[in-house]
Amino acid sequence: AYLGRGIINYFTNKLRSRLPFFRSPGNGIGDIKKAGDKGLFSYVPAYTMLAMLYMMDSKTDSALIYMDSLREDYPLNRMFMYTHYKIYSESEQYEKALNVLRQLKERVESTQQGTYPNLTYVYYNTGLVFHEMNMDDSAAVYLEKALDYRDIAADKKSRENISKARQLYEEIR
Repeated sequence: AYLGRGIINYFTNKLRSRLPFFRSPGNGIGDIKKAGDKGLFSYVPAYTMLAMLYMMDSKTDSALIYMDSLREDYPLNRMFMYTHYKIYSESEQYEKALNVLRQLKERVESTQQGTYPNLTYVYYNTGLVFHEMNMDDSAAVYLEKALDYRDIAADKKSRENISKARQLYEEIR
């Protein structure tokens, strides 16, 4: 009950700035923390939600507390790797973002060779991080890997990743 109520209260409180007549009966973050700390089955979704909400609010240190805990318990979980990468990337901690992407790349390449959305995501984002670090030669290597899938990946997400990779590749070359 705490998790659902916490999510509703969190977003209701966010809406109050735009719609002052909205009133939240409680503390959204506090309820979600209770769900994570005291709930037997709600720990993982509550901590995931806390990491994402703190990331959305640009509270990197708080987001990392919850994501680090989840990654410690589930080190091979790709969704947690993606979220961990996003937290580091959005807070411009590029070395750490790159480290998570390397782990994700190893995981995807070893267990999901045919999942083009995941492969193109990893290659494009690795290229993007190298670009942000002013390492365009390294960026080009990964962007080219994403572009290698342009003739075989037909799904929407892969096409989006490939399109972004192409744009960035043309920008740096």
